[in-house]
Amino acid sequence: MSPQGETREVRESVNSDSTIRSVVTSLRVLQAFTPTDRILGVSELARRLELGKSTVHRALQTLAGEGFVVSVPGGRYRLGLKLYELGQHVAHAHEIRDPAHHHVRSLQQRTGETVQLSVLDGTDVVAIDRLESPDTLRALARTGFRSPAPASAEGRAILAHSDDAVLDEFLDATPDEAGGAGLRRSLEQVRRDGYAVSHDGAGPGLHTVAAAVFDHRGRVVAGLALVAPASRLPQARERDVGQLVRRSAEELSRDLASKGPAPSPGGRPGRSPRR
Repeated sequence: MSPQGETREVRESVNSDSTIRSVVTSLRVLQAFTPTDRILGVSELARRLELGKSTVHRALQTLAGEGFVVSVPGGRYRLGLKLYELGQHVAHAHEIRDPAHHHVRSLQQRTGETVQLSVLDGTDVVAIDRLESPDTLRALARTGFRSPAPASAEGRAILAHSDDAVLDEFLDATPDEAGGAGLRRSLEQVRRDGYAVSHDGAGPGLHTVAAAVFDHRGRVVAGLALVAPASRLPQARERDVGQLVRRSAEELSRDLASKGPAPSPGGRPGRSPRR
């Protein structure tokens, strides 16, 4: 290769590395915003991400130019509607959401409570569809809500029917052997009952009951959950509500089976349901 060619190759490599770093920085900036930290400034972002202020400022300017963040008074920023738009594309394009929506709506109308459908994404579950209760005191609906799978009812409903490789990933992540044993016992209980329960997992004072949803191969692909204030879903009602949610999840599973092949969300494998 000629000296000129080598110089060009080095320059292209450096530019490529710089571009990748810029993209990673922008993604980190976006992920720094949370439901409790919806508005952040350059200095705060730089401190949290351990980056230079100029680096963060450039990333924010680029993101603002594309509509991913919006500046607010005081030199601070919030997430833009472009992200919401993209999120809706993802939710509507999901192979499970469209056929499941009828079942989500049916359960919400029958119970008057908030109902959501969630899938496993890494070690979290993410709500891809939610309909909220019309009651003044309710669990507020927010599609895209993410929570640790073991801490949520829908997460444990999914994990209870996931294959050993997926379970091992969660068990390895537990802080100690006792924690792993506790999770294993919890999942065994979910398999026996046919539904999972969590208290405060969806928020303070909220109880959740969830059941697993399976595809045409009998592999777990989602969790269908009902979320209600503890005053309307006390422990004394959890068994009856659990059976209702389980039947709704079974109806959805039969619907998915009748529609034929659809890839599992995130490529996460599962085992056939245990009855």
